[in-house]
This record gives sequence, C-alpha cells and structure tokens, in this order.
Amino acid sequence: MSPRPAEGGRFALALATCVLLVLLSVQACTRSDNSSTTTAAAQVEQRSGPLTVTLRVDRNTITTTDRLTLTIDTTLQPGATVTPPTIPEKLGEWTITDRHDSGARRTPDGSLHNQLHLTLEPFLAGAYEIPPLEFTYKTDATANDIGKLTTQALPITVTSVLDEEPKKLAVSPPRPPLSLPLHSTTLWLASAVAAATLFAVAGGVIAYRRLRPRTAPPAEWQIARLTLARATENPGPLPWPASLDNAARALEGFLREELRLGAGTVTPSDLEGKESFRLRLGHQAYDRALALLRTLESLRFGAGELDEPARRELITGILSITGGTDPVTGGAA
Repeated sequence: MSPRPAEGGRFALALATCVLLVLLSVQACTRSDNSSTTTAAAQVEQRSGPLTVTLRVDRNTITTTDRLTLTIDTTLQPGATVTPPTIPEKLGEWTITDRHDSGARRTPDGSLHNQLHLTLEPFLAGAYEIPPLEFTYKTDATANDIGKLTTQALPITVTSVLDEEPKKLAVSPPRPPLSLPLHSTTLWLASAVAAATLFAVAGGVIAYRRLRPRTAPPAEWQIARLTLARATENPGPLPWPASLDNAARALEGFLREELRLGAGTVTPSDLEGKESFRLRLGHQAYDRALALLRTLESLRFGAGELDEPARRELITGILSITGGTDPVTGGAA
C-alpha cells in the first residue's frame, strides 16, 4: 500500500532534520575551542624500612565546583606490620565525600598491597595541600622498635569559577566579517550535495510508492480454494465439514465469476444451457463441474456422507476445475 501524503511529508521532514543535525555537528566541530586548560596529576612516593607509601591525586589544579580524587597506595614487605593513620570525615581543609578501600592483597613477591581512594571536595578557592599522613610499622610482629613514615604534603590549587565571569562578559570590539576558509567552503558544498542527494532519493522512493500499480486482493473464493489446496497437502484426514464449506465457496465463486452471476447460491440450473461457457471450459470439464455442483447440493441438504477417499476426490475435482494461478504466491496452483 502506498503512503498517504501526510506520511510522505513526515518522511521528508525527518530526512531534512537528520541532514540539518549533521551540518550543525560539522560546524560545531570546526569551531571548537582548543584552548582548554589541562591539569597534570601529581604523586609522591616515600619508603621507610619495609613500608612504601605513594600518594597520588588526579589533578593538581581544580575549581571550586570540582572534586579531587586522592589515592593512597601502601606496600608492606612480608612479615612486617603497619598501622595506617586514622582519616575522619575531613582531611585537613578538605571534606571527604566518598571513600573506597580495595582491601589488602598479596603480590607475587609476598608483599602486602593496599589501596584507598578518597574523594575530596574544597570549600573556597585558594592554595591548599594534602596534609602529611603518619604511618607506623614494625619489621615483624614481635619487634619492639616502631618505625614511622610521614608523607610529604601535596600542594593543590583551587580556583573560583566566578573569577572568569568578568572576562566572559567583557564586550569585545566588533570584527569585520570573515569569509569562510577554503576547506570550510568545500565542506559546506559537499554537505549541500549530500543533502540534495538524500532529498532526491527520498522523493524517488515516495513517488515510486505512490505510482506503483496496486495488486487487487484475492477474491473470497480464491482464498477458499487456496485453503483447500493446502489442506490436501496434509497426509492426514481432511478437516470436515470445513473443507466442504470451502469447496462450495470455491466452486460457486468460480462459476459466479465466469458466468457473471449475481450474489447467491449457484445451482445446477445456472449452468444448463450455457453453451458458450461449455465451449470455453471444455465439454469434459463442464460436465464434471455440473456433477460436482450437484454433489455439493446433495451434501448441503444432508443426502449421504462421503468417506475420506471420496472427499479427496471431490476436493481434487474442484481444484482442477477452478485451477489457475495461486492468488497469494502468484505461482501455478
């Protein structure tokens, strides 16, 4: 079925929207500002006796709206013990909003490794630092001497997002209009050609679907005949009396169409005297159609019952009389 004009309009509008989004994305990419500031990560590693501590932050410069991730790595040689510092809800002037301890695990050389992740949040802009952390350790569980490792402070700069607002609001002097560079002009031309091609293809598809010939749906008797043909392909017993009803529909519908009869039941008297139809159908086929019609009429009024072979012979005869092309597949019936 061909689309209605409203459907064609919606299809074209959707294509136009896609093309516009592609063009806007390309334009945004060509105008992207590459002046973003990158901040490097910072870390400090210290070792004392069997203990190694590494402090690492993901950035050394953040804004007041950002959060900082601090990772504390501890590695302890086999046999030694360590007591880490107690870190409450605040670490110096930083507020701890989240923490995750990965748990202790053994490395291949037998050392004990632990990793703690802290998410820190500043309060105001300014120069801050990750304060020193103090670890105590023993070389073995029975040792009396206690070692100590104090980490170095990590400086962090916190800037305010409000400091940049006056610069963004400053009014710049008007600039003369600039012509598009050559590569941008070529890009726009290619995009316009692509858009025109899409519209042409869309218009062709819509026109084809509107102008292509429409196939008439099969008549009711053709559907009944197709149901009979598929029922005979099943080696089991024919569905009865459903096959009888379909047989009557198929034969009467075929004769009604060939003889140009009106609605209603076709009787043997409707075929009698139709010499032109006899010549067109063939004498044997005409006589067989008349006999089949009389058999259907007698069965309809309950005169007798057919066994399975007789039912199949009746159905096969009707399929032969009404033969032609399959109304659904278009192939031979």
